[in-house]
Amino acid sequence: MVKTPNSTKCAPHKGSFQAWIIWVLSALFLFYKYVIEVSPSVMTQPLMATYSIDGAALGSLAAAYFYAYLALQIPAGLLIDRVGPRLMTTVAILLCALGSLLFGLSRSFSMAMVGRFLTGMGASFAALNCLKLIANWFPHKRFAFMAGLMMTVGMLGAAGGQAPLASYIERVGWRNSLESFSIFGVVLAGLFWIFVRD
Repeated sequence: MVKTPNSTKCAPHKGSFQAWIIWVLSALFLFYKYVIEVSPSVMTQPLMATYSIDGAALGSLAAAYFYAYLALQIPAGLLIDRVGPRLMTTVAILLCALGSLLFGLSRSFSMAMVGRFLTGMGASFAALNCLKLIANWFPHKRFAFMAGLMMTVGMLGAAGGQAPLASYIERVGWRNSLESFSIFGVVLAGLFWIFVRD
């Protein structure tokens, strides 16, 4: 049987230690995405007081994330396929970090909306990137298991964005917490770029 270049190149790496490092970084991005996604739910009172807004406007602020997330799902998939997960996801994580920073520093409601929209743009790559890299780096027979692990980590992020985040916000304030998200995102993007290969 003649081996193709792709089979000889990729087969030795399937399920390797490097594959697990790549998966962990991808899953951390999903965790990060979920923390950012649910964070406004534990900031309602300070956000309403800061921007002098009512519940409807607060809902619009939270939804700005989802507008971007929804609009970019198909383009994100196409870009990951065409450009590769390493570059596109590094940029996506940095977008989340930038959006969190703008939101945390915002002095106007409109700037906070821009920050939330940017985080939604970046977050739209998280699950797609992880699934792509699972397919590239793990045996097909383990795809569902690895995807299940991925979603478990994501749900831990959603859970962490509730009571633990509320406690953190009480200690440092909502602006400082968002700036912390930004710093985490920059560090994660750097690690992703260094260690991840398509």
